[in-house]
Amino acid sequence: MAQVPIRIDENGIVLDRQVRIKKRLNEEVMWIAINHGGPWNVVFNKNGTPFGSDKFYVDPQEPSGEAVVPPREEPYSYSVQDASGNLKDDPDVIVEG
Repeated sequence: MAQVPIRIDENGIVLDRQVRIKKRLNEEVMWIAINHGGPWNVVFNKNGTPFGSDKFYVDPQEPSGEAVVPPREEPYSYSVQDASGNLKDDPDVIVEG
């Protein structure tokens, strides 16, 4: 299974803004807290999740697992929150065929 990195900096800002993963290649996301940042909570709470869970705890890294939804061009938005639940960023993941 290939992993597509998504880096989260020390301020909770995602450096890889809109990531595309390929379902046919069984790709998964690997969220990575860099520069001693985090821990971070990644939460899919806007338009569903493409993964088996809608919440991920990133300290210092956390895999998403394979996408469990069919491909679509509409992005899945997620939020990055600090330990207190404060919003830090809101990037996207797109699941391709």
